[in-house]
Amino acid sequence: MDLKDKVAVVTGGSGAIGAASARRLAQGGAKVVIGYNSRLDQAAAVVASLPGSGHHAIRIPMLETPLIQKAAAMVERDFGRCDVLVNSAGFTRMIPHQDLDALTDDLIDAIFAANSSTILKQYPAMGLQSLAQANILLTDYLFVCPTRYLSTLFEHYSSEPESVYLYNFLYTPAFDPENPSTACANAACHGVELQFVFDSRALAAANHSFTPQEQALSFAVSTLWTSFATTGLPSASHIDWPAFTATDEESLSLDLDIDVISNYDSVRCDFWDAIGYIY
Repeated sequence: MDLKDKVAVVTGGSGAIGAASARRLAQGGAKVVIGYNSRLDQAAAVVASLPGSGHHAIRIPMLETPLIQKAAAMVERDFGRCDVLVNSAGFTRMIPHQDLDALTDDLIDAIFAANSSTILKQYPAMGLQSLAQANILLTDYLFVCPTRYLSTLFEHYSSEPESVYLYNFLYTPAFDPENPSTACANAACHGVELQFVFDSRALAAANHSFTPQEQALSFAVSTLWTSFATTGLPSASHIDWPAFTATDEESLSLDLDIDVISNYDSVRCDFWDAIGYIY
């Protein structure tokens, strides 16, 4: 791409994604402004590594509006314009599983505040205005996307890469003994599949037995789980459950009609992978 004499600003430019974006822009001929929060040394190293000349590093802390305005004024003063803006700022902090006390409310608030603008762009009109809207975001962040991320890592590094199998339980039963009807805003609650795995709904509520279609789903699920536990391969009559690979990202959609799906929620999960997970 020809970006000769263009001016590009990359927030979060000292991070891996921001630095890679800056290199591509500089290779195209742009003068690049590397925005950073606290890592001046890393920002300076990125500037020094860029091809061409005229690059600069400016502190742009995304939670301090006056400093963002000051940085914008500096860009206008020094460069006269901004032709390209790459919003790559955000942060996370890895918390060891054995130290979950370190996952404080302040840390969670800070991470979501720093990434809030990009989150709202990924989930338009979200704003956590309703339970249904909040469920979509939290389900992606807490369950769907980290599961896909870990499966990709396991598939990549495992000596037996074809031993990873993903499923999405998408059926929403009319009755869930573990959750009130409004708990998950008419979506499948986390763990709702357990009553189907163990065929246990009648034990929890004698007046709410499975419908014939639900009983068939329960039989299929329990057969798949038992097969995997005993042989390492989830198999059942007329159900082909392919192993997960990072290339195809195939998973089993468990509903009244069972099917294989590919790239489930992949765009939003790519987004969360870039931000990172804190638990």
